[in-house]
Amino acid sequence: MAAEQSQLEVALGAVEEPEFARTLGDLGLLRTMRARRRRVQVEVALPVAAWPGLEELADRVHRAARSVAGVEEVDLEFVVMTEDERMALRSRLRADMLGSGDGDGDGDGWDVSCGSRQAPAYQAPASQPHQVATAGYSGGSYPGGSFGQCVVARESGGNAQVMNATGHYGLYQFAASTWAAYGGNPADFGHASVAEQNQVFANALAAGGQSNWSPYDGC
Repeated sequence: MAAEQSQLEVALGAVEEPEFARTLGDLGLLRTMRARRRRVQVEVALPVAAWPGLEELADRVHRAARSVAGVEEVDLEFVVMTEDERMALRSRLRADMLGSGDGDGDGDGWDVSCGSRQAPAYQAPASQPHQVATAGYSGGSYPGGSFGQCVVARESGGNAQVMNATGHYGLYQFAASTWAAYGGNPADFGHASVAEQNQVFANALAAGGQSNWSPYDGC
């Protein structure tokens, strides 16, 4: 008996991606799903090649596909997203952070305008245990100048170790997956130095510009 395409789409769309804790269908990570008799071909697009939790995700996809009647073989391929796909994913993730109250709506807990809260001056820590790949940032100030300072003021109020209720962390309120995608050491997430946080933010600016923050923080 051949696998039904519609059943396959439902099963794979419901697979939860370990890092985002959301389904592949919600995140738009499923590129292709083709059922050919008893074999299915699945292509999943991820932000970067060295994606954390890749083995766990592969196992979940295989188990979900094999749960569909008629599926005996699963050909799974992970590919790297295009820039347009990454931008769409960032928009989805940022939309999840929107608050429902009367504040600024970015979900970070600082419901004030940029002009009414200022981030403290940057102070480099004594040591940097993890070296992050650089993207034109030499340290000594907030990446992006006044824009970076504005984002810090809106996202964390200058608290480098704050973790909000949705699991976003640090000066710029990175999600764990976004932190890793822009060069942050996954082991440092939750207790990273200011220098490492600034470098990861600089990498994000170099890759996606200000659009990841400006529509939501008003910077």
